[in-house]
Amino acid sequence: MTHTLVHDQSLINVHFEGYKLKTLDENTQLSRTPLPQGQLQVSLHHSIGFRELQARVRFSHLAYGYPLLDTGYAFYVDNEYNVIMVAHQKNLGPSHFYTLSQLARPLQVSSKVESDTLGPLPSHYPSLAALSPYLLLATNGVGDIEVLSIDYQHGIQGVSLGVVHYEGEGTEGVSPVPCTLLSARQCEDKVWAVVYSRAVGQETQFNISMLEITLPTTTEPMHLRLLYQHKGSQVPVYCAITSDGRCMLGSECSFGYSKDVSETTPLLVSASSPPPPPPLIAPYRWTQQGQEICVEFKLAPNTLKSDIHCKLTHQHLSLMVQSEDSPIAYPYSKLWGTIDDSESIWTFTSDKLSLFITKQDEYTRWPHLFDKDDQVPESLDAQKLADMTERLAKFTTDMPDSIRHPTATDMDMEEDVDEAGQPIRFVVYDKEGQCVQEIASGGREWIGNSFGPDLPSVAVKMDIDAPVFQWKEGKDLQSQHVATLNAFAFVHASKQDSRFVRHDPQNTFSVIVESSRNAYIYYNTGRNTERQTLVDLTQGHDISVLGVQLVMEGVLMVLTEADIVVIHLDSQA
Repeated sequence: MTHTLVHDQSLINVHFEGYKLKTLDENTQLSRTPLPQGQLQVSLHHSIGFRELQARVRFSHLAYGYPLLDTGYAFYVDNEYNVIMVAHQKNLGPSHFYTLSQLARPLQVSSKVESDTLGPLPSHYPSLAALSPYLLLATNGVGDIEVLSIDYQHGIQGVSLGVVHYEGEGTEGVSPVPCTLLSARQCEDKVWAVVYSRAVGQETQFNISMLEITLPTTTEPMHLRLLYQHKGSQVPVYCAITSDGRCMLGSECSFGYSKDVSETTPLLVSASSPPPPPPLIAPYRWTQQGQEICVEFKLAPNTLKSDIHCKLTHQHLSLMVQSEDSPIAYPYSKLWGTIDDSESIWTFTSDKLSLFITKQDEYTRWPHLFDKDDQVPESLDAQKLADMTERLAKFTTDMPDSIRHPTATDMDMEEDVDEAGQPIRFVVYDKEGQCVQEIASGGREWIGNSFGPDLPSVAVKMDIDAPVFQWKEGKDLQSQHVATLNAFAFVHASKQDSRFVRHDPQNTFSVIVESSRNAYIYYNTGRNTERQTLVDLTQGHDISVLGVQLVMEGVLMVLTEADIVVIHLDSQA
């Protein structure tokens, strides 16, 4: 069955005039609590493809927790793989932290095992999903899946009910298989969970797997069964599970149905010693002379300028090259020292990307390119250095239009092209993995979903607005246009850095959270002029924003690398 999202014209405010900035009272509406274990260390693997990078950037390291009485909860995993519960009471004050349990720490070798067709299989981030106020599903990023029981009666502590292992297709050459939780839901003694993992093959593909976990009893241990797998070129931006076990995926791409996994025999990993891995190849070459640093990346053949997105700031490099064969991903990577970004440029040829970076201090020799040493030594080939210096002089004296340093306008145009997405489409699968319903968006692109578990509502682009559609369970899932976020599609398009885009279940506000600085809150109360609030999350410090959740009505919790920031929204905007 197929139907299309249909908007209600009466919910479109054609008289909307815009947003007016309202300052947040940080004394009465904001609290910051340092993380007790110190700064979180979250890094991206440089070897992953562009589509997987997209999924990891969208991933929220702060998981939703069910509120109890006047206290909201959320969860995250620290550097030592401890599962941490964060509690925040309704009244403004510091947040409190409780260590529930420690997940199995991955062995270093687990991310280096290779299959014949896949290559290095990087571990995933640990991921969490609350099943109820008292049960939590957790993965450690390398395929171990654990159910924790939360005890509030004895000082808040966690008890492990059991661990199972995700084996993927059985052909990945590693066991268990690294995976990330997309959604989970409990139904009596069973837990349905959807995970994604990298599929075997030369092209970037992902397995989207529906799992059934039987909770342990006094006589039976916990058991995992793989119900079905689908394969696609992207990780879905939306995933939800209905009360009867149907799975809804929202994505720009389609997913192919894998054959019934119950009839397949997993490929066993040989017990003999695997051949030694090939020597690691540095992802770039770099050298320095005086004030100048030259960096070279090898590009895949026929790489276009529109595939390259490069930005150099005072102390950071943001570089992404879209390529199925050899993608390059350095999202907001801190350099070893400070640079003069106004004098630093990048150029490219058919097979090479070159960065010409000017140091702030010409007398300081950098030991490595990035703040965190990635073990890429400086190349000291004198002839190579002379050639690159000559090229730099050519580029800085007489640059033809085809290779000139892009202007801000050029970059905006490229980003516009890059951000021009495809219409979102929702597909519903039964517990056998068969498609039972398709919901088209009517040519509309994805904006974001609401906070909360179960079946979050979705917001899509429609002209400058963002209509919100809510799902209603039945024999078929029904969609209903319940609210409109005024001019939010326009606002969203104006933000170059929008890591998390959410709205509350009551549709009274929406929020755009940047990856390294601000949160923009837009109220939705039915007026022709609405309020907006800007919150400086990181206060200019060089830290990243890792997650956001609505822990209680009107209370936002944000996880950064250094602290928990809690925002109490206006009761009346």
